[in-house]
Amino acid sequence: MGRFGRRPIPGERAGSGSRKIFKEMRHGRCPERKSFKAARAGLGIQRLNQLEASIQGEHEPHALDLLQKQYAGLAASLRPELFSRSEIQGFVRHSDFGDQDAIQKIIDNNHFGRRPDFLPLHHLVKLLGNGKNNEASEPEFVYLLGSTQNGTIPDSNLRNLRALEYFLLTFGGRVAPGHRLDLKIYGERIQINYPGKIETPYKDEVVVPLRKTLKEHGIEPFPLYCLSQIRSGQHRVGMCLDIVTEERELRPEFGDPKTVLFSYLY
Repeated sequence: MGRFGRRPIPGERAGSGSRKIFKEMRHGRCPERKSFKAARAGLGIQRLNQLEASIQGEHEPHALDLLQKQYAGLAASLRPELFSRSEIQGFVRHSDFGDQDAIQKIIDNNHFGRRPDFLPLHHLVKLLGNGKNNEASEPEFVYLLGSTQNGTIPDSNLRNLRALEYFLLTFGGRVAPGHRLDLKIYGERIQINYPGKIETPYKDEVVVPLRKTLKEHGIEPFPLYCLSQIRSGQHRVGMCLDIVTEERELRPEFGDPKTVLFSYLY
């Protein structure tokens, strides 16, 4: 204790409770730390919601790009227990393709996330990047480009070509007006000019010219498309991407098993 007694802890009140708090703080167990982390996490989700609302109301291309960049960066940085990429429409866990309930859910609604899918390609890859660059053989999350039952499009290679078309038109439509999506597919350079805002990519006025372009470049139905040297408008995409289609079996409680085709970007 010393001549003058125990030195008081700043802010300490008399009693054993203060000493207990100090002891916990020395061992890294501050009782306020947990609540601080929870509050900080809540602010992160709140900020994500604010950015989402701001994006919906912004139309100036430069300002919109900055908001989308902030949104993608924040979404990629939030811990998985706080924010899952599957909250964004289009993102699914690759492991979902092996789960019967998840397969049925994807068939019923391809884009079932509660948050809208609006990110242009150069920002969306931030959310794919963690899985793409890890040491696992498969990425944790993939970006769904479509699904069909075998009877709808029985050839998986043709389903994959349809996924490539959907990818090109979707992300070609998300570049700034006057710009284009530019990339190589197995060494063949493809350029998709901004087609303007359209309700759905699959309209004859945009699909027919695209299919002609792909055919002229020798892009035929194939099980895997490797995309490289990608530019999304003025922005370079810093990673190669692949488009692939997988077959999975759906075994309903009643009726015969069905083959389902899933096309995705990763």
